[in-house]
Amino acid sequence: MNELQFGSDRVVQHIRNVAKEHLNMTDEQIAAIDLDAPILSELPLDSLSQVVLATSIESDFKLTLEPEDWQSVRTVRDLVTLVRSRGATEATV
Repeated sequence: MNELQFGSDRVVQHIRNVAKEHLNMTDEQIAAIDLDAPILSELPLDSLSQVVLATSIESDFKLTLEPEDWQSVRTVRDLVTLVRSRGATEATV
């Protein structure tokens, strides 16, 4: 997989798309999602929304995220790092 597929901008845009389509966030809230945004305070993620976000990331980026992977995710940047590292790992398998 190439670097562009797992680029920061693409992951952030994916999160914004999920927020718009599934989390009923306003345009202003969506625009505020950046790399340093805390996941839990910026995104209204209940347990169902967490599953929606995780499965959409897995589907779009063709990778698998384990529940324990999410324990270290505090910010959007952490999620980008997770997606990029998992994508790089799975691309070499």
